Amino acid sequence: MKPLLTLALLASAVPTPALAEVTTRSFAAADFDRIDLRGCDHVVVTFGARFAVRAQGQAGSLAAIGVAVRGRVLTLLRAPGSCDSRRNKPAATINVTLPRLAVIQTSGTGSVRIAALDTPTFEARMRGTGALAIDGLRTTRATIDVSGTGTATLRGVRAARLSLNLSGTGRIVADGRADALAIDASGTGHVDTSTLTTGALSVDASGTGSVRAQVNGPATIDASGIARVTVTGRPQCAVSRSGMARVTCG
Repeated sequence: MKPLLTLALLASAVPTPALAEVTTRSFAAADFDRIDLRGCDHVVVTFGARFAVRAQGQAGSLAAIGVAVRGRVLTLLRAPGSCDSRRNKPAATINVTLPRLAVIQTSGTGSVRIAALDTPTFEARMRGTGALAIDGLRTTRATIDVSGTGTATLRGVRAARLSLNLSGTGRIVADGRADALAIDASGTGHVDTSTLTTGALSVDASGTGSVRAQVNGPATIDASGIARVTVTGRPQCAVSRSGMARVTCG
């Protein structure tokens, strides 16, 4: 028992590394309605009358964040090579408050979460491996464009026209309602709008990916390669298929 007790005492005497301190940093930024995220950080977007940009994370991470506003675009970026948790520069959380958001653009590995928004038009352009989540979208016209391995999740959509464009190995998921829905999917990615109802649907699918949708009305499907398209609801199907593509409509 004595050797075990000695080892326990020695272990308790070894100092353990302190947890990295979380700090905050505020940035002076205003008069923007577009956001361009570059790098590895996590952005949380909320809406209010006043502009605010505040980051939270380790000091090394906050020092590496760059913020600039040009032409109504808020750019959030990192210095090259600064997204490195081994150097005490892991991803930080950047909280952005603004009155209205028209465009979100991402590249790199960062993520964006947007509170429910009501806007005449909205556009999201995603590049890289990042993630986008929207907690509610009410709009006349919206376009979501995902390439690379990124993912986009849209909840509670209420749109007159919704366009979803996917290329690469990414994924788009949406629920809610759109009067008209257009899906353009290529590569090996997946689009799932099976819980989004629409009155008119058009799908252009190529490559090896899959599309799932539902419609109560006309559905125009163009599938090629070995794409898989499944349409439920009460569709009025017009299908053009080539290669080994598979289409299930109705």
